[in-house]
Amino acid sequence: MTVSTYSMSGTAEPIDVLFQVAKSLRSPVLLDSTLHGEDAWTILTAEPSREIDDELPPWRPGPSSTASTLSAERDPRPPLPEDMPPFRTGWIGFLSYESGPALNPDLTTRPRDGCVPRMHWSQYRASIAYRHSDRTWWLSWANDESAMLQGQELRRCLANAASSGRASLSRAYDVGSPEPEVSLDSYVRKVEAIQEWIARGHIYQANLTYQMRAAFEGRGLDLYPELRRTSPVPFGAYLRIDHPAPDHPEGATDAPLEILAASPELYLSTRGTTIRTRPIKGTRPRALSNPERDAALARELFLSEKDRAELTMIVDLERNDLGRVCEYGSVRTHAFPRVESYRGVHHLVADVEGKLRPSVSLKEILAATFPGGSVTGAPKIRAMELIAELESSPRGIYTGALGYLDDSGDMTLSLTIRTLSITPGRERELRFGVGGGIVADSVPAHEWAETEHKAKTLVEALRSRDEAAASDSA
Repeated sequence: MTVSTYSMSGTAEPIDVLFQVAKSLRSPVLLDSTLHGEDAWTILTAEPSREIDDELPPWRPGPSSTASTLSAERDPRPPLPEDMPPFRTGWIGFLSYESGPALNPDLTTRPRDGCVPRMHWSQYRASIAYRHSDRTWWLSWANDESAMLQGQELRRCLANAASSGRASLSRAYDVGSPEPEVSLDSYVRKVEAIQEWIARGHIYQANLTYQMRAAFEGRGLDLYPELRRTSPVPFGAYLRIDHPAPDHPEGATDAPLEILAASPELYLSTRGTTIRTRPIKGTRPRALSNPERDAALARELFLSEKDRAELTMIVDLERNDLGRVCEYGSVRTHAFPRVESYRGVHHLVADVEGKLRPSVSLKEILAATFPGGSVTGAPKIRAMELIAELESSPRGIYTGALGYLDDSGDMTLSLTIRTLSITPGRERELRFGVGGGIVADSVPAHEWAETEHKAKTLVEALRSRDEAAASDSA
């Protein structure tokens, strides 16, 4: 297959183009980096040629036979290959946490509910991409007539966004106050149960989570700019799936499933034969109004023996997982540990990478690594058995994975923390999960407070419409 990629003139912002795409095209997707490093891109697409639920797409990692045709409107010289958008054509979708047993029968989760499929993948044969470093737009399409027409529609949306100016903030949604599904007392008892299992030698740590829920009316699309503004991250996303979940009750077509992500964590990426993961373990709140206090909190996290020990256990788990699909001796840890700072929290992170074995499949990679170790515990299989007993409901999209599988053989999947899902149907519900790693010396009340800090930026997005409107009109 040949893919054509062109740079285009255009001054619109990605969020404005998203609103134009969502207005007229089916199943729009935005994969959104709002932390603008040199390699930061935002991807937009819509009108999938194929959609599948509860199974993996026919895709393989590594170098493929996809050819590329590149040109530039403003410069006739073709850019270097690394100048191309990371996603041009291919599959975009997600894996819910409950897809784990379908990938690896040794894993245990709670039964899923009917609002979110185990996994969903859409095939896109045209896309537009925004490179943040130089504010340029790029158009890609597979070289056939239908894909070219889809590319033209996306280009039309870009032109409309540029001529219309900034999208006005909508008041077309209403969200209730998010309520936790567990009480503090219940959460403390669950932490103590995990610590008892640790003392008996069943596990070393477990990731305990719970769901927050709120009634929702309107469009998640109108909420996404608030999430984007309050939570700048490398792995933001908006997905609207314009068909009902397989077993959702009657009325599911009244409103689509929408997913709004503000994740800081990489689950997996492949570039050629290199595979990488970047687990997060350890959190401190930000103190943005007090720079000295903020720096002290970051240093406290960096020096914390408890948080380093948690990250070490998960890095060891991830090294073992990658070792199942990588060449012997190729798995390495880099930048361990380091602190990354986001709008609401500091995190302790590390990088683990290896070289994939020849001919390894997507299912083999996912069976070896999913779910990410930072959201399960160690050992993974036993930890998942125990947390399935403790947690009150299925996690859904939370702590699963979301991203793209490009036809070039490269992929990037984020780990879906800090992620909202809005259920389909007439009586919609907004959901998101929060949680943290529990170890032998965890203090239950402190662990509860950490989950509240993690929820804070999401709750801020839900409550900030009037503040955003005021700043937008200033």
